[in-house]
Amino acid sequence: MSIMVNKLKERDLKKRLMDDAGFSDKKAAIYMSILKLGEATSNEIAKSANIKRTTVYNILPELLKEGVVRKTKRLKKTLFYIEDTSDLVSRLDEKRFGIEEILPDLNSLQMSNRSKPKVVQYEGQNGIIQLYKDLLNSIPVGGELLSVIGANYAKDLMPYHILEYYSDFRLKKKIRHRLIGTNNDFIKEFKAKDKDQYRETRILEEGNELIGSDIRIFGNKVAMLSFKEGFIGVIIESEDLHKLNKVMFERVWNTLKA
Repeated sequence: MSIMVNKLKERDLKKRLMDDAGFSDKKAAIYMSILKLGEATSNEIAKSANIKRTTVYNILPELLKEGVVRKTKRLKKTLFYIEDTSDLVSRLDEKRFGIEEILPDLNSLQMSNRSKPKVVQYEGQNGIIQLYKDLLNSIPVGGELLSVIGANYAKDLMPYHILEYYSDFRLKKKIRHRLIGTNNDFIKEFKAKDKDQYRETRILEEGNELIGSDIRIFGNKVAMLSFKEGFIGVIIESEDLHKLNKVMFERVWNTLKA
């Protein structure tokens, strides 16, 4: 009896994805299969959704482009997974209320006994936008972001309106930002605006040449970013690495002038 109830529930959720999120029948089936599997290869998704592999191969890039499905590599296999079902809300703001109603039911489908990837890689301009989005979504309202910024290449890669959007998003969530920066004009501009940005910046007077990339410390994660040649970044979910980087940050922070 419970199996039949679950099947009916899944059928209803699938219909809501089609109606409220604008998914096709096959796209909704693929999305729900990824939720149930936790993370899976395209072949495993095709088998679970009972859809031809060629169709799955064609639809997965669409889901990736829309930002509702992610991919990673493990043991030379490409695995697809869903980081956060609330990405559906960002996809279609005009239908957000219909989607938000079914998020708890969608989350219940997601297997809790299979871990999500602990390391996620980002590349290019789209990658940096997605990294900042994931970073800020990982910090609760009233939380804190710690940053070590050693390069000023970000402003050349990130469009100004995107930087402004994420700054506004951080302020709306009342996320405090403590920043250690190298001694350059880019960082000095940041420090001059600290009061309005709910931020405190301290500047390294020595050793600037040793830092050529950025670090972000938040939640139980650490992000490492390099802007020098295009953009590449990773977010690592690790309590131990987070604690280590936070301790090092605080040690340096306490030696610098306010």
